Order: sequence, then structure tokens, then C-alpha cells
Amino acid sequence: MSKISVSIIPSVLVILLAVFFFLSPRFFNKETTGRDEAFKEMVVKRFESIGNSIAHAAFVEDAVIMGESGKLNEIITNIQQDESEIAFIHFTDNKDKIITSSNPNMVGKVYESDILVSEVSGVREKNGIYEGGFSIDIGGRKIGALYFEAKPETPKINDPVSPNPTILVVGIIVAFVVFFITFSANRNLEKRLKKLAKKLDIKSNVTFIDMISLEKMPEFYSSADIFCLPSIHEGFPLTIAEVMSMGLVIVASSTEGIPEAVIENKNGFLVQPKNIPQLARKLIKALNLSDEAVKEIEQNNIRTAREKYSWDIIVKRLIDEYKNGLKGKF
Repeated sequence: MSKISVSIIPSVLVILLAVFFFLSPRFFNKETTGRDEAFKEMVVKRFESIGNSIAHAAFVEDAVIMGESGKLNEIITNIQQDESEIAFIHFTDNKDKIITSSNPNMVGKVYESDILVSEVSGVREKNGIYEGGFSIDIGGRKIGALYFEAKPETPKINDPVSPNPTILVVGIIVAFVVFFITFSANRNLEKRLKKLAKKLDIKSNVTFIDMISLEKMPEFYSSADIFCLPSIHEGFPLTIAEVMSMGLVIVASSTEGIPEAVIENKNGFLVQPKNIPQLARKLIKALNLSDEAVKEIEQNNIRTAREKYSWDIIVKRLIDEYKNGLKGKF
């Protein structure tokens, strides 16, 4: 997948979410209260998307580690230019001491909030004010956090059954913001990795591949023995279902939806995100599997892909979910 594709995909998802909420009044609850709840949910998801994109960007992690307040101030300026509804933004260290802020008077003070007590990220709303907190982690260790507060203006709805174009416009704007942030974070990644491969003297053993057409994907997958997906964050990646259908041994991060498909020692191996030593051990373990073990994993994956992730099965599940969700709506 190309670097631009990586940036376009989340932007398209944000636009689709905005279109969904734009059209939802035609099909769902037409009560104004329902509209307000839908707007709140959309705003929360919007701020979650922005917060996660920033907190998990490599250049933000580097700036926090190095204490580069100039770069962090530049990031704050860009965010506030695109998101004028945000009242303040703080970057803190691992003790919640503010190292950079949109309010210079807050630098050096401890930001007091319980939003990250029980989770690593989140956005909550109270009386129209949205508070966001996002932990900045490396290797499972907190190195800092991003906090912000915003008060978006609730769009006035004169006709309770008409779609609100404000939601669609906001979604498009947010999509551009997400595209800019993710593209900025990834544009230098390939160059850095190539330098690293040269430095480690493994350049002859590493191939950097650009985007591959869908028609060539089966041939590409079948040329491999192991599929490694060391993602920091994932939902349920389609690539997992694809490589299972090809019978590959999977080594992947134990994040979000991946453990639903990859069972340790049955059809692959799981590692903690950013745990490089554990990733290396699991890859070596996968490479040293006996022919019998590889054959067993191959059969397990092909069978599971056919029984759970074929398009016929997925379409049937989606239809059933929509039928259940629409009961009582008409």
C-alpha cells in the first residue's frame, strides 16, 4: 500500500461517517433529542480520530521524548488553525506536567484530569464542552499525553426531518485534517527505514514494495511463508483474512480485533505492540516450525477463512445485523 493510500483511507472513512450522519435523519429517529445524541456521537468520534492521529504520530513521539517545545508549538498552531472550536491544547510529560501549551501560562503546571485513569485515550462531553485525553506511549510505557478542550457549536435544525449539511461539511474538513496529519507522519518513514536497513547491513535481505494490484495479491501472498503485521493499532485488518485464506503462518500484534482471528500456537503467534524482542522471538519460532506444524496451521487458516471470512458469510451477517437493527424503525 502506498504512503498516499495510507493517508487517504482514514480520510475516506471520516467522510463516510459524516455522510452517514448526514443521511441518518431520513431513516432513523426523527426526534430532535435523537439528533442531538447523533451530533454528540459524531463530534466525539471526530475528536477521537484527531487525537489518536496526533498522539500516535512518530514525529509527535520524537518531539515529546526530546522535549522539542518548538515542534510541539507548531503542531498546536496547526491544530488550532484547522479546529477553531478547540479552546486549549496541552502536551504533558509522563507525570502530566505541561511541557507545551496553547496557553503559555500553563507551562510547568500539572494538568489535573481523570480522563486517562481507566483508559489510554478518550473524549467525553459535559454541558456541551468536550474534553479529550490521549496517552502518548512507546513500548507500552507512557512518555506523555495530549489533552484538549473544545466547545463546538451545535448546528441549529429548523426542519427535524431534513439532513443537516453542517455535518457533511465538518466531516470533509476533518478528513482533510486527518489526511494532512497522517501523510506528514508517514512521508519520511520509507526513507528512514531504508537508511536503517543500510545501517544494519541487511539491505540485500529487505525489499521495499510499493502498492500491489488486487489481481496480483494471491500470487504475492503465495510467495511467502510467514505474514508479519506488527501494528500498533488496528481494527480488524482485511489482510488477516486474506493471508488466512492463503494458509500463511501469522505473526501479528495482539491489538484490537486481531486476537479474534489469530489464536496463539493454533494458526499463528501474537505479540504485544511495540515489543520488539518478543516480536523477534515469535518470528524465529515461526521460522523454526516443523513441516507438520506448518501444514496444520495452513489447514486451520484456510478452513477458518472459508467458514468465517468468506464474502458470502460476511454479507449474510451484515444483512442479519441490518434486519435486527431496523426492527421497529418502520
